[in-house]
Amino acid sequence: MTAAFGMLFAAVEFLLVYVIRKPYSKGVSWPVTLVGILAAVLMVSGYVPVPFEILKRRGRVIGIDFGFLTIDWLGAVFSLMALVAQQTFDALGGATYIGCSSSGGSASIESTIFISQGIWLYRTRKIRKRMKEAEMTWEEFPEAQDWQNQRWKWISRQSESKSNKAPDIEASAVVEE
Repeated sequence: MTAAFGMLFAAVEFLLVYVIRKPYSKGVSWPVTLVGILAAVLMVSGYVPVPFEILKRRGRVIGIDFGFLTIDWLGAVFSLMALVAQQTFDALGGATYIGCSSSGGSASIESTIFISQGIWLYRTRKIRKRMKEAEMTWEEFPEAQDWQNQRWKWISRQSESKSNKAPDIEASAVVEE
């Protein structure tokens, strides 16, 4: 399956290069810009589920390899630096790299993942210390689970208040035989 996707993507890239090359040589640049915008949108859309997962876990980042994230972040930063060093700045490329990395002091997607995990580690340091003393994992430690579930109490209160409304008289009528 992976090989099939790889061949499909290679074919699409090959097709795009040869379809766009002729108009580009004649000075038509909008197809290249369109492909660049599409690439940027697809790259950023890959990060869309991440903030929701982080919020669900009160800042804990799960399932993301920080080694890979660091390499990816550095790649984006150095690519942006290469764009800056050119004689002309490619704004579309720059926007793509800024959108998925931190540069120029702007907070971005990958940086927020690092920051979120750092804040979570700081906020849970005492619980994690007691958890290690008890030789348990985060998922097994009751205090950790209590802390984890505190964030969503307001949601359960909202759903309880909706379910505690006055019952419908017809729906709650009991027929006695």
